Parts: sequence; C-alpha cells; structure tokens
Amino acid sequence: FLLISFFTSPKLLADLWGFLPYLILYFTVYYCLRKLIRRKEISFFLTLLYIFRSLNFSWIAAGWSTTTYSQAAGFLFFTFFVKYLHKPETKYLFLLPLTILAGVQNIAYFYAVMLVSTIYAVIYFLVNKIIPKEIIFRFRGIILVGFTSFLLNSYWLLPYLTMTKIDSHIVYDSLGNIYRATYFFTSPFNNFQFATAFNSFSNYQNLYLVFNSEIYKLIHFLILGIVLGYVFLKPNIK
Repeated sequence: FLLISFFTSPKLLADLWGFLPYLILYFTVYYCLRKLIRRKEISFFLTLLYIFRSLNFSWIAAGWSTTTYSQAAGFLFFTFFVKYLHKPETKYLFLLPLTILAGVQNIAYFYAVMLVSTIYAVIYFLVNKIIPKEIIFRFRGIILVGFTSFLLNSYWLLPYLTMTKIDSHIVYDSLGNIYRATYFFTSPFNNFQFATAFNSFSNYQNLYLVFNSEIYKLIHFLILGIVLGYVFLKPNIK
C-alpha cells in the first residue's frame, strides 16, 4: 500500500504530468533520427546532444511545456516530408496534415520547420536535377496535404478571414512576433543550441554559468560536428 500511495501521490503525478511533454519530445527526436539516419548509436547520441543543450533547459525553466508538442510535431513533419520526397507513399499524405495540426500549437516554431523543409526540398530538387514538370507529376499529392491541413485548421484560420480592419492590426502584430520567433529558432548560432534564457531566471544562475561557458560550447560544438560529419559522409536515408 505504501508503494501504491507513493506512485499515486498528487505531487509525483503533477511532476510526471509536467515532464511528460518533454519525454514525448525526446522519444520523438530519437524516432525521427532513427527514420532518417537509420543508425541506432548515432541517433541515440544526437538525441542526448539535443537533450543536454542549453536552450532545452531554458524552456524547462520557463515552463514552456506546451511548446514541446509543437517541437515534436515539427520533427515528425520534417521526417515524413523528407521520406515522402525520397519515396512518395500515400501514408505520408495522411501523416503530414496531422503533424501540422499538432504543430500549430506554437505557430512560430512550426513556421520555422516548414521553412527549413522548403529549403531542403529546393536543394533536393536541384541536386537530383528534377525538372518542374516532373516535380508536379511525382509530388502532386502534396496538394492534398495542403487542402487537408486547411480543413483541419479551419477552426482558427476561418475567424482570421472574417476579421475587421481593427482586428487585422492584431494579426499584423502577431506576424511580426512570428517572424522574430522564426529568426530565433532558425538563426545559425541558435541552431547549434548555444542560446539560453537562464539569465532571465535568478534561480538558475549557476546553470547559466555552465551552459554559457566557453568550454561547454566548444565541447558541444566539437562533438556535434564530428557526429554530423559522420552522418553526412555516410548518408543512410532510404
């Protein structure tokens, strides 16, 4: 009974519920890396690097747990999108709209993911010398993804279409915030995960000193460079 009461205590359940979004994110990151890289040890190592980045702990300190769902959906969207480019299968036409539905919980983050996916697609078409006519023929199913995604997200898209002129200024301000957040998530410096918001939380000043130290940045960058170099030299996407 003591064991049962321990695992059902309100405090433990509250802590588990608070950490659950991050746990889902970390498993999603590993799953996506396994789908793309197809090497267990490299995928696991990259997942650890993702977890032990300063920006990740900043989000935990800030309590941005709902943001993690958008991050997880973003990883899934990019993974399914890449797999669809390499092998256009019908199942991805159903999976992609679902990831978009989950990802728009934080539209700024997901907007950045879609931007990166578009850049990847352009590079993929150029490297493989796929002409526009062939793109339209091979990937015409992506139109269905856009239509389905609009229907699934119509609950918040349609109200924007009926806004008054005064309300439209709110949208413009929101777009400005989206742009700034997109820049934060996609800028090359932050992409290496050296960005941190620990200096905003007095309770985490010691952690800020660790993550902001030059030695931590150097080690993190060195390991990440070695792993990514190995991945790109031996591509495993199929």
